Amino acid sequence: MLTAVNLADNSELGITSKDLKFLKLSDLWLKVIDPTDEELKSLARKLDVSVNLIRPIEIPTFSAFHLTNNMAILYLSAIRGQFELNCISKVAVVLGKGFMITISVQSISAYDNVKNSLHKGNTEIAAFDNLVYGITSSYMSYLESIEEKLPHFESLLMANMSDGKKVEEVMTEVFDLKTRLSTLSRLMWYERSAISSLKRSELPFDEKAANIYIDGVVSELAKHIETVHTQIARLSDVVYEYETKATRMLNVRIEKLTEVMKKLTAITVILTIPLMISGHFGMNFKVMPELDNPLAYPLTLAVSVIAVVVAALVFRKKGWI
Repeated sequence: MLTAVNLADNSELGITSKDLKFLKLSDLWLKVIDPTDEELKSLARKLDVSVNLIRPIEIPTFSAFHLTNNMAILYLSAIRGQFELNCISKVAVVLGKGFMITISVQSISAYDNVKNSLHKGNTEIAAFDNLVYGITSSYMSYLESIEEKLPHFESLLMANMSDGKKVEEVMTEVFDLKTRLSTLSRLMWYERSAISSLKRSELPFDEKAANIYIDGVVSELAKHIETVHTQIARLSDVVYEYETKATRMLNVRIEKLTEVMKKLTAITVILTIPLMISGHFGMNFKVMPELDNPLAYPLTLAVSVIAVVVAALVFRKKGWI
């Protein structure tokens, strides 16, 4: 679907691929949504560029910047709801003297922002600024939703320390979120770099006005990137705090287990002493002189008791019992 929006009077006109040949690229925003191959080829011929340069990519991994025929071609990413690869709309933007062309597979809310912000006498740079502002607003909406989730993750982890399954679910979500934020940060970094290239280019724009708009957009993206890095750091802090508390709890359990093992060891040693002594008299030898001694039994009992008491005192002094 091709829609020509006149930047001078904000009027809209639906056109076909055949009309592109006669379309004047002046005071124009050409909105291309879900284009057919024929429409893309006609537009590429109109701009005298490769059709691959203006074809939007629905699952993007990067944003780029191209200069050709006094035009700049950029690729931006708009978020639809949650940040998933299948929820990103890639927008190819062609920016030239007096015109802006946007090509995407689906309509995005940023288009409404451009339309609602238009006023008579708009320039292509002003329209581009409104487009990028609408796209970055979708980033901010997503980042705000993440900001609301962060305390929730922390409280869930702290409240379910002993529930391994629940902790695993929360940790999986946290690490997945960190991966998404890292991807979003990378996308915004590429976009910031591409838009900054506009300022360094020699395109025939009003330099003063263009620099004001571009500086504002770059500054906005820089703030969003910083917000993403802050949120990634906070998620890392949540994980670190959980791991610290879990380690502390594990250490407490180990200490308790160690105390139990000490007591069991002490009791075992103490009971082993009389068993060793009594075991001596259980040996089957014909000649055992001590068996004929009338004091053998009481002496054996006395030695056993003394040995047990001494062992108990030693372990008590060491704090094992």
